[in-house]
Amino acid sequence: KIVKGAMTTDHFKNKQESEFSDVEGQLEDLNDELSELMADLEEVRLREDDLRRVNEKINRHVLFYSVTACAIMFAVGGYQLFHMKSFFKKKKII
Repeated sequence: KIVKGAMTTDHFKNKQESEFSDVEGQLEDLNDELSELMADLEEVRLREDDLRRVNEKINRHVLFYSVTACAIMFAVGGYQLFHMKSFFKKKKII
């Protein structure tokens, strides 16, 4: 059995049982578990910040790509209209 974190410390072995009661030992165990949870929560917050930065960067890239693609489509559409108009004028259809 692998034990890690707050469960690795046994407060009853560190002090003689006559020094404090069972409740005090349990409180120390709970305090250790709470400290471990707080450290884990801070790690999750840091990871969330990193992922938020990556997400915002990707959103900026997608927005730039979308605007660029729309600009290119409008430019090509305008060119096609101009070219078709001159083509039809040459053929004397218009």
